[in-house]
Amino acid sequence: GRSGIATAAFGGVPSQYNTFSYNDISSHAMLNVDTGAIYACCSLNMVGTSIDHNWLHDASPWSGALHTLTVGVYLDNASGGATVANNVGWNLSPWTPSNSRVVVLNATSATGVASYVYNNDGGVSSANQPSGAVIENNIGFVTLIGTNTGVTVSNNLDATVTDPLYTDPSTNDYTLQSGSPAR
Repeated sequence: GRSGIATAAFGGVPSQYNTFSYNDISSHAMLNVDTGAIYACCSLNMVGTSIDHNWLHDASPWSGALHTLTVGVYLDNASGGATVANNVGWNLSPWTPSNSRVVVLNATSATGVASYVYNNDGGVSSANQPSGAVIENNIGFVTLIGTNTGVTVSNNLDATVTDPLYTDPSTNDYTLQSGSPAR
């Protein structure tokens, strides 16, 4: 009803050295639309955790839901320290499909633990990340909100401006053609 995979704790409880890999998650966000297919919340220190090689798609919020936030990977409320890599997201926000995000980092009261986000497809949004966070080599727009001093943002391809040349997105084949500018 909420997330495909959720890990949550309060008060800085560690959630370290976990692996969330090779999942195909869809039809999430049926009961709550401030969530992700993979959701981590509330001051989690996720050092050593890897969230990689997941297909995160087709959120299914109830018809009366107001537009909020349905995404692929959501590190919420000062959770950080994870490596988020090689995930693909599509159809994550039925309200604004062109604005779908595969990764959202929300560290409004940052624990000071930096996350590493690279090689994802579907866009990244980052709010108030601690120094040392890295957002690079992602396909999709990157949005920085608030303070992101000391955050490395490089080599991302905004797919709303430059066509990444997917093989066949109509059949969910997001592999890159040989001439892709994302290679």
